Amino acid sequence: MTKSWSGGRASHATMGRMSVAAFEIFFLVLLAVTSVAMAWFAGLVIWKLYKGQR
Repeated sequence: MTKSWSGGRASHATMGRMSVAAFEIFFLVLLAVTSVAMAWFAGLVIWKLYKGQR
C-alpha cells in the first residue's frame, strides 16, 4: 500500500477546524470581490480619460 501526499493520515476533507469547502468558498468570494474592484477601477480610469478629452 502506498502512502498518500498527506503522509498516511486519513484523507478526510478537513484542515484543522476549517473544511476544504469553506476554504474554497473563501477564496472564490475573494476572487469575486477582486474582480469587481478591478472592473470598477478600469471603468473609473476610462471615464476619467474620456472626461479629460472634452
